[in-house]
Amino acid sequence: MARYINQTLGIWLKRKYKRFHHRLGRARLFLEKIVRENRRLFVHWQLGGGGKLA
Repeated sequence: MARYINQTLGIWLKRKYKRFHHRLGRARLFLEKIVRENRRLFVHWQLGGGGKLA
């Protein structure tokens, strides 16, 4: 379930920001940075679901 949420966040980033439009890898790296900086942002990240971004 956490992987699905992370994947959906990556797709949302691609749509929201032009710099990630054709770059899912960069969107994943950006999400990984957010996980490291603010682990409390989403509950599944607090429970350890933020380590692997799909």
